[in-house]
Amino acid sequence: MEFVLTITIDDLDKFISDPNLTARADGHIQTPYFRGQREVVNGIFNLFVTPSSSSDFNTAKEMHYTLYFFDEKNNPFTFYGFKTVIKEDLIEMWNETTT
Repeated sequence: MEFVLTITIDDLDKFISDPNLTARADGHIQTPYFRGQREVVNGIFNLFVTPSSSSDFNTAKEMHYTLYFFDEKNNPFTFYGFKTVIKEDLIEMWNETTT
């Protein structure tokens, strides 16, 4: 499964400083299971959320994706995923967000 998203942020400074703020995620999901490309509808993105399961709250952060879409029969589905980012320094943290 892969997805291609455009993340729209209304206020970048607030978004970066408050991990509870969300941004809009538009794009598509591509997977053979759902027979190809599916448009994301009302997707949500969070940046640098402190993981609830982590004991290292100072260095570990997560990027959260909640993507809603429909299959070929118009049945609704939700994809929830996250990526853990280890924060050694600010530059390294930003580099980890792209892969």
